[in-house]
Amino acid sequence: MKNKVYSIENQDGLNFSVQKTLPCAITYKGKERLPEQITFLFGEIDPESDLTEDNNLVCSISKEEAVNLAIRLLKLSTERVPENGLAFHNFSRHDFSILHAKEDGVHIDEPIFEIGNLEADDIAEDGTISVCLTNESAKELIKALAKIV
Repeated sequence: MKNKVYSIENQDGLNFSVQKTLPCAITYKGKERLPEQITFLFGEIDPESDLTEDNNLVCSISKEEAVNLAIRLLKLSTERVPENGLAFHNFSRHDFSILHAKEDGVHIDEPIFEIGNLEADDIAEDGTISVCLTNESAKELIKALAKIV
């Protein structure tokens, strides 16, 4: 499996990276593969200037970089969106799913939302339709969106 590393350098020049790793443990049975993990690596640490008085390491990043990091963490920890889309439980009688958009047969970083089982009278006078997801489905939607974008 190819490790994809997401790197950040903060305003103080401290390097920080995140990647998916496949750790192994050596036991009396031999080498055993452990579950996938997300690894954080801080590099180029200067003990004189990067550590606090209590020997803690502090790494500040911008709000925009924090959003990018959150999306990256979700991408690393989420399974691929299935080719036929991912359906979500909701409180309406409509089917609600998300698909990975394609251009010339290749996935692009854009989601497609699909609402199924619609009838003409399901659409409100203002031309809208609502689908209320369950809390668990909303969490799954966030992960699926992160995987796509």
